[in-house]
Amino acid sequence: MPHRSQAESLNVEQPPYPDWAEEMNESARDFADKMAPSDRTYPPPRPGDDAALAGSARTVRAIGETIIERVGATSIATADRALAMVDSAANSARSMARDLESFARRQPLSALAGALLIGVALGMFSRRRA
Repeated sequence: MPHRSQAESLNVEQPPYPDWAEEMNESARDFADKMAPSDRTYPPPRPGDDAALAGSARTVRAIGETIIERVGATSIATADRALAMVDSAANSARSMARDLESFARRQPLSALAGALLIGVALGMFSRRRA
Protein backbone atom coordinates (compact mmCIF):
# COMPACT_ATOMS: atom_id res chain seq x y z
CA MET A 1 0.00 0.00 0.00
CA PRO A 2 1.52 3.33 -1.03
CA HIS A 3 2.21 5.90 1.66
CA ARG A 4 -0.09 8.89 1.68
CA SER A 5 0.59 12.19 3.29
CA GLN A 6 -1.73 13.49 5.96
CA ALA A 7 -3.09 16.21 3.67
CA GLU A 8 -4.01 13.66 0.97
CA SER A 9 -5.75 11.36 3.39
CA LEU A 10 -7.89 14.14 4.86
CA ASN A 11 -8.90 15.64 1.49
CA VAL A 12 -9.29 19.03 3.10
CA GLU A 13 -8.81 22.12 0.99
CA GLN A 14 -6.69 24.85 2.50
CA PRO A 15 -8.37 28.25 2.64
CA PRO A 16 -6.61 30.92 0.61
CA TYR A 17 -4.20 33.14 2.50
CA PRO A 18 -5.59 36.57 3.38
CA ASP A 19 -4.17 39.54 1.55
CA TRP A 20 -2.28 41.11 4.44
CA ALA A 21 -0.59 43.66 2.20
CA GLU A 22 -3.92 45.23 1.23
CA GLU A 23 -5.08 45.36 4.85
CA MET A 24 -1.74 46.91 5.90
CA ASN A 25 -2.01 49.56 3.18
CA GLU A 26 -5.55 50.43 4.23
CA SER A 27 -4.64 50.69 7.91
CA ALA A 28 -1.58 52.79 7.09
CA ARG A 29 -3.70 55.14 5.00
CA ASP A 30 -6.30 55.41 7.78
CA PHE A 31 -3.57 56.16 10.31
CA ALA A 32 -2.02 58.79 8.04
CA ASP A 33 -5.43 60.41 7.45
CA LYS A 34 -6.09 60.60 11.18
CA MET A 35 -2.66 62.00 12.01
CA ALA A 36 -2.34 64.56 9.22
CA PRO A 37 -5.56 65.47 7.46
CA SER A 38 -4.93 66.92 4.01
CA ASP A 39 -7.19 69.98 4.52
CA ARG A 40 -5.24 71.20 7.54
CA THR A 41 -2.97 74.18 7.02
CA TYR A 42 -0.55 75.57 9.55
CA PRO A 43 -0.66 79.28 10.27
CA PRO A 44 2.49 81.36 9.84
CA PRO A 45 4.39 82.13 13.04
CA ARG A 46 3.12 85.06 15.08
CA PRO A 47 5.35 88.08 15.70
CA GLY A 48 5.88 87.08 19.35
CA ASP A 49 7.17 83.62 18.33
CA ASP A 50 10.34 85.02 16.71
CA ALA A 51 12.39 84.69 19.90
CA ALA A 52 11.37 81.06 20.37
CA LEU A 53 12.14 80.27 16.73
CA ALA A 54 15.51 82.01 16.94
CA GLY A 55 16.35 80.11 20.14
CA SER A 56 15.48 76.77 18.58
CA ALA A 57 17.44 77.66 15.44
CA ARG A 58 20.48 78.46 17.60
CA THR A 59 20.06 75.15 19.41
CA VAL A 60 19.84 73.21 16.17
CA ARG A 61 22.90 75.01 14.80
CA ALA A 62 24.86 74.29 18.02
CA ILE A 63 23.93 70.60 17.84
CA GLY A 64 24.98 70.47 14.18
CA GLU A 65 28.32 72.11 14.92
CA THR A 66 28.94 69.71 17.80
CA ILE A 67 28.23 66.74 15.56
CA ILE A 68 30.56 68.10 12.88
CA GLU A 69 33.34 68.63 15.43
CA ARG A 70 32.96 65.12 16.85
CA VAL A 71 32.87 63.48 13.43
CA GLY A 72 35.95 65.46 12.41
CA ALA A 73 37.82 64.46 15.57
CA THR A 74 36.82 60.83 15.14
CA SER A 75 37.89 60.74 11.49
CA ILE A 76 41.26 62.32 12.35
CA ALA A 77 41.82 59.78 15.15
CA THR A 78 40.87 56.93 12.84
CA ALA A 79 43.23 58.18 10.13
CA ASP A 80 46.04 58.44 12.69
CA ARG A 81 45.44 54.86 13.83
CA ALA A 82 45.38 53.61 10.23
CA LEU A 83 48.63 55.45 9.50
CA ALA A 84 50.25 53.90 12.58
CA MET A 85 49.13 50.42 11.48
CA VAL A 86 50.49 50.94 7.96
CA ASP A 87 53.80 52.21 9.35
CA SER A 88 54.02 49.19 11.65
CA ALA A 89 53.34 46.79 8.78
CA ALA A 90 55.93 48.52 6.59
CA ASN A 91 58.54 48.35 9.37
CA SER A 92 57.79 44.65 9.89
CA ALA A 93 58.15 43.96 6.16
CA ARG A 94 61.49 45.85 6.04
CA SER A 95 62.75 43.95 9.07
CA MET A 96 61.75 40.61 7.54
CA ALA A 97 63.47 41.52 4.25
CA ARG A 98 66.67 42.45 6.12
CA ASP A 99 66.59 39.17 8.08
CA LEU A 100 66.03 37.15 4.90
CA GLU A 101 68.84 38.97 3.13
CA SER A 102 71.27 38.34 5.99
CA PHE A 103 70.28 34.65 6.06
CA ALA A 104 70.86 34.38 2.31
CA ARG A 105 74.32 35.94 2.70
CA ARG A 106 75.27 33.57 5.51
CA GLN A 107 73.87 30.35 3.96
CA PRO A 108 73.33 30.80 0.22
CA LEU A 109 72.72 27.10 -0.56
CA SER A 110 69.98 26.81 2.08
CA ALA A 111 68.36 29.99 0.79
CA LEU A 112 68.48 28.70 -2.78
CA ALA A 113 66.97 25.34 -1.74
CA GLY A 114 64.21 27.13 0.18
CA ALA A 115 63.43 29.34 -2.82
CA LEU A 116 63.29 26.27 -5.06
CA LEU A 117 60.86 24.49 -2.69
CA ILE A 118 58.67 27.57 -2.45
CA GLY A 119 58.64 27.89 -6.25
CA VAL A 120 57.65 24.22 -6.70
CA ALA A 121 54.87 24.56 -4.11
CA LEU A 122 53.50 27.70 -5.76
CA GLY A 123 53.64 26.01 -9.15
CA MET A 124 51.65 23.04 -7.86
CA PHE A 125 49.01 25.31 -6.29
CA SER A 126 48.65 27.40 -9.44
CA ARG A 127 48.39 24.27 -11.57
CA ARG A 128 45.49 22.97 -9.44
CA ARG A 129 43.57 26.24 -9.83
CA ALA A 130 43.87 26.35 -13.61
